[in-house]
Amino acid sequence: MPKTLSETARDFQTSKARLSNYLKRASSFGLDSSNTDTQAHLRCNIARDLVFSDVMRRNAVLLQANISLSEILPKTNKESITHDTLSDIACGRFDKDYTGRYIHSDEYLDMNIQEYHAQGKIIFIMFILEDYCVVSASKGNVYSTHSTCMVLVPNRKTYNAYYINSHGRDMSDTATYRRVASRRRVNTVNFKDPAELMFIDSLISYWNTLQDSSTQGISITWNMSSRHTYLGGDLQAGDYEGRCFAFPQVIWHYLGEYYSKTRTFRKSWGTVKIDTCKKLLNNGCLSMVVKAAFIDFNESYCNTLLTCSMDSNKSIARRGLKKSYSDDLLEKEIEKSGASFVKGIVCSLVRYIDQAAFKI
Repeated sequence: MPKTLSETARDFQTSKARLSNYLKRASSFGLDSSNTDTQAHLRCNIARDLVFSDVMRRNAVLLQANISLSEILPKTNKESITHDTLSDIACGRFDKDYTGRYIHSDEYLDMNIQEYHAQGKIIFIMFILEDYCVVSASKGNVYSTHSTCMVLVPNRKTYNAYYINSHGRDMSDTATYRRVASRRRVNTVNFKDPAELMFIDSLISYWNTLQDSSTQGISITWNMSSRHTYLGGDLQAGDYEGRCFAFPQVIWHYLGEYYSKTRTFRKSWGTVKIDTCKKLLNNGCLSMVVKAAFIDFNESYCNTLLTCSMDSNKSIARRGLKKSYSDDLLEKEIEKSGASFVKGIVCSLVRYIDQAAFKI
């Protein structure tokens, strides 16, 4: 029986690992690729079928979508994103054929939303934002890619959406969007809200104009508040090499293991319980779900998260972190750990995804 990601992380001694070697392994099966037809994407589906909880094994579906923000976002802040543009977004997915073999398909994202909305599935979307921002390189201005994710969770006849960018509250810096005009010049547009959140808002508003495959109107609730958008501390505060591809992957596998399962941590100073992801999301604690997903990769991070978030009952079921205070503490801990925090994430994730049981 293959290990879960949390089991892999707890058993792995990152101090003895060389990150460069694990990054090569990650590239060898497409873990850091913008292509959706990769071994990494396939193994995420196999992992769901082998090690996820019964609820997630039956109900969770995974989609990957490449998003060109430079083409989708308006050229001025007086324009809006058109439905025609949003309807043209593609995605990749794996599904089993009648023989049980996994088959990759390239399809329209909205058609998948319509189908899985009708089925009441938990829909997890990994976004590859191909031109997230502009950086200066030796050859001039180039785009930098970033990975984010969104989870759509059924709530009776409607859905709740949760958008997660590992940079969290630092998204506030992205309301100014820059397009490459030449090696030295950029064109700048100043939006009211962070550019990616403007995109997500338009995307969900578009989906809400559609009917699903059972002809029921689609109804998805989302807004830019911390209930539906991760606005906590920057989880990549100590990552200066851009290993963002790992963060949506970790969240997918964490939900797979703990969506309907509580966790208990016994420390020298006491015992703390983290409720199920489902209950935390229902209680408006998206921030805790995201932060708890990385609790197994670094002991200092784990202790900081638990001590600054527990209430008098030593439970984190009803409230998340005291926002600014706890986010500052976590960011300082991540920065203090330097490369070791992201090293633990990447190396554990690669070892987990590369298990023999997940290979076909």
